[in-house]
Amino acid sequence: MRKYFLLSILELVFAFANAQNPVYPYSEGHKMDSLRIDSLKKILPSLKGTAEIDCLNQLCENYNHILSTPGFLFNHDSAHFYNAKAYQRAKKINYKKGIAISLLLKLAPLPDSLREKNIEEALKIGKEINDSYVLGSAYYFLGVFIIKNNKDFSKHIECFTKAIEYFQKTGDVINEAQVTTRLSGEFIEKGDYGNAFIYWTRSVELAKLLKHIPSDRSYYHIQYSFINGSELYKKVGDYRTSLDYLLQANRFAKEQRLEWGAESRLIELYTLMGKYDSSLHYLNLYKTKFPDAISAYNMWLGEIYLSSGEYRKAIPLFAKSIEITRKNNYTPLYYGHLAKNMIGLAEAYILAKQYQNAYDVAQEGLMLAKKTNWREYLTKGFGVLSEIYINLNKPDSAYHFLKNYMTLKDSTQNIHFLWRLNEQLNNYKKAIEDQKRISQLELLNKDNQLKAQKLKQEAFVKKALIAGLILLLLFGVFVFRYLSLKRKNELQKQKLESEKRQAELQQKATELEMQALRAQMNPHFIFNCLSSINKFILQNNTDAASDYLTRFSRLIRFSLNNSQLSLIPLSVEIEMLRLYLDMERLRFSESFDYNINYANTIEPETIYIPPMLLQPFCENAIWHGLMHKNEQGKLELMMSIQDNQLQCIITDNGIG
Repeated sequence: MRKYFLLSILELVFAFANAQNPVYPYSEGHKMDSLRIDSLKKILPSLKGTAEIDCLNQLCENYNHILSTPGFLFNHDSAHFYNAKAYQRAKKINYKKGIAISLLLKLAPLPDSLREKNIEEALKIGKEINDSYVLGSAYYFLGVFIIKNNKDFSKHIECFTKAIEYFQKTGDVINEAQVTTRLSGEFIEKGDYGNAFIYWTRSVELAKLLKHIPSDRSYYHIQYSFINGSELYKKVGDYRTSLDYLLQANRFAKEQRLEWGAESRLIELYTLMGKYDSSLHYLNLYKTKFPDAISAYNMWLGEIYLSSGEYRKAIPLFAKSIEITRKNNYTPLYYGHLAKNMIGLAEAYILAKQYQNAYDVAQEGLMLAKKTNWREYLTKGFGVLSEIYINLNKPDSAYHFLKNYMTLKDSTQNIHFLWRLNEQLNNYKKAIEDQKRISQLELLNKDNQLKAQKLKQEAFVKKALIAGLILLLLFGVFVFRYLSLKRKNELQKQKLESEKRQAELQQKATELEMQALRAQMNPHFIFNCLSSINKFILQNNTDAASDYLTRFSRLIRFSLNNSQLSLIPLSVEIEMLRLYLDMERLRFSESFDYNINYANTIEPETIYIPPMLLQPFCENAIWHGLMHKNEQGKLELMMSIQDNQLQCIITDNGIG
């Protein structure tokens, strides 16, 4: 919620400033947006029927986008005019797509019940006509409505995911970027850095495409792909990389003459890094750029003083920011801003040993952080209240809040670990691919060397033949016969050496293929494990998550130990398989049992098989057979030796 609160403030400040006296020249993107509107207005009088309605909706949509971009004049009347006209004409000829889009674009102040009704009606029409653009837009607006009204967050994510799917079908890069950028930011705020990383990676890919689509919406999403990347690396403590992304964001803003920069993020990051001179520099730039944003200015200055130990200077600044925010009352977006101010003020009061004042603001700050589910300040709030109760000599209450603090902190640290592990796995996969390319280049280099050597040898033979012809005149038939036999022997030797080298190269290629196959299997297996752990974490089932993570760490150790081996003992494979099956039983609430039996005498330590050979078959049996079965499932593995070969029969009582 914090990011969207700040964006709302910036939009109002930008709009007011430009309405009075535009400070910056319009960007190239805004000029292109204005040209699109002018072009649509010119062709509108010549259009009839559905084409006219589509044009009216496009005009309304373009005005909406300009309104939603910081820094431009508000023109609600134009957007509302074209929207009402499009809806009226679409209803008249029963043009369902036009009706659906105009319902979604209505700008007139509407109660939530009517707004929700319009979205549901548009969604119903989209399903009826099977239009991907209508469905994508409807699911996006529904997701925005759900989160705005503090409803089910998982339902909100489901709507946004569907919106992305439909925008991808239509090739709508801008709208897909809008949803992925927002999802990445929301997952960062919720502390779900694994999903945040996934959507941020996609938004970076889309940003590369958006560079070729001049538009302020395009530039906005490119800018926020840098900012979200900075936030991700900041959350895991990599401030150097976080700063690099913010500097890129600022550089991009200057190149494109954009009003929205990254000053506020740089203030916060430099404060965390303890570089207070840099924080004050960007704070002064921010104040010059947005003189009316007094609340945000006081909050950031208070954080600088608090972080640098000047807590007495921080107290009145936090209090003033809270007073201004309450007066403006940006409900519900102001909750996050107030929570941040109050937790900061409580920390300053603790340092000043004003524990009762600290208690009052910390309680309210924690309550507001709970409303927004802002993990960072939930954790800080619990920690601050625990410290307050200790100083008030209330150990039971202090222990209660300390327990909550440690739970959230441990959960965040686990998420940090998983995110870093995922990043390391991606780096490992990239390293394997790079090594494969290097090996291929080495093979080509060796092949070229062999060809060059062969050419040299052939040149030598030719010279020898010429010399032989000269000697033939002197020594006769005997010398000629001797040279012929020598040439024949050399060619035979070269042939044998070439065949030997070819066999060695073939063996190396086979080994590389096996390593590449294992490198593909291991990430697949680890991804499934990470998904299971993520599920427990999201369900707040810490015991199951801890047990699962313990087993997972053992599997990771086995996997890494065996990654360089082409064959491992059957006993090790069975041990890894048991760990995997135990984890799957835990994940599916022990809905199935398994047995591993031997039909005759087998010494598992003396039998070698490729690693991870049996696991994919067991995974297939569980996912496609047992997990859909209502009764208790059974999985049987029977090992036997048949005709001096290991035979493994896997059976299950799944649905087939």
